[in-house]
Amino acid sequence: MSNQNLSTAQRQAIWTVHGERCYLCHELCVFSDTEIDHVIPERLAGTDELRPILEALGLKADFNLFSYENLLPSHRLCNRRKSGRAFKPSPIIQHELERAIEKKTSVEKLIETTDKRRKKDKVFADALILIEAGELDKNDIIRLQEAEHRLREVSEPFREPERVDQPLMLTPQLKIIHQDQFRAIVQHPSGRVGAAPVGKDIHPSWSCPNCGITGWSGAMCIQCGMMIDD
Repeated sequence: MSNQNLSTAQRQAIWTVHGERCYLCHELCVFSDTEIDHVIPERLAGTDELRPILEALGLKADFNLFSYENLLPSHRLCNRRKSGRAFKPSPIIQHELERAIEKKTSVEKLIETTDKRRKKDKVFADALILIEAGELDKNDIIRLQEAEHRLREVSEPFREPERVDQPLMLTPQLKIIHQDQFRAIVQHPSGRVGAAPVGKDIHPSWSCPNCGITGWSGAMCIQCGMMIDD
């Protein structure tokens, strides 16, 4: 359970800006089942254990674990499975952190917009009281209805568009060119092709000790080219 107390507006903004998807399994996530995860666990804040992790991920020593740069939406179950575990550096985790850093400003802007919307909603409620008292005419009511409709659309510009007609990626570099229920055939930009397992409980031996999550062509990691003979 997180010690950082995020408001509903903050949670909703993070969920919206990051495409309403769980960053751990990449499936769509309804807001009622969404938790906000600290990618680098908040328990590491202020500890000696944090510094080497930040260095390995290419992050600055003053990286704020409680900022929107480290907060991503996840399914409740996925978040429980991850718990307070710190990920080992890998391309996919670095990619997710980079996306969070890039979208920090969008999250902040949406929260600000939501706050303004709530203030407008308060004004709207006050206006309804005036309507009931007969102190607003029909034209005023029409204008209020139009304003309310615009408020509903306020978050749309911040929502990440669906990636239509784009290849499915195992990591930011590895493109899935075929997949069945047991494995995926993946291709590196260099042209190297290999296999990778699919599913949630993937054995750690599939992770390349040099670069992280990968596909293998025999004993060669197709992502970095490292050979493993044993």
